[in-house]
Amino acid sequence: MAAADQIDSWSAQMLSATDDELVRSLITALAVESILSRKAPDAGYANQHVYRLREVTTMRRIAELKSKLQRTNPLEEVTEYNRMFGELVALEQTRRQLRELALEEQ
Repeated sequence: MAAADQIDSWSAQMLSATDDELVRSLITALAVESILSRKAPDAGYANQHVYRLREVTTMRRIAELKSKLQRTNPLEEVTEYNRMFGELVALEQTRRQLRELALEEQ
């Protein structure tokens, strides 16, 4: 199967998997978007972008959690504060791992 046929098949599968018009329009836009790479896209190229997207999502969650922590009194809400702090530490570790994975794929 030619690369263009594979892309068309993948796009059709993704389009049939959702009824959300926003998602459908994004799939269509991405299917025709030029790939900015010096080499032919491969699994490493795709993995790198997936890791970066997951890293950005994790960074957003970290920012939300830091904001909540700043508004939480650690003396009055000890249990909740400690829970959020533990979650923050875990998210920071996940973010670092995702960054390392993305860099390995380059």
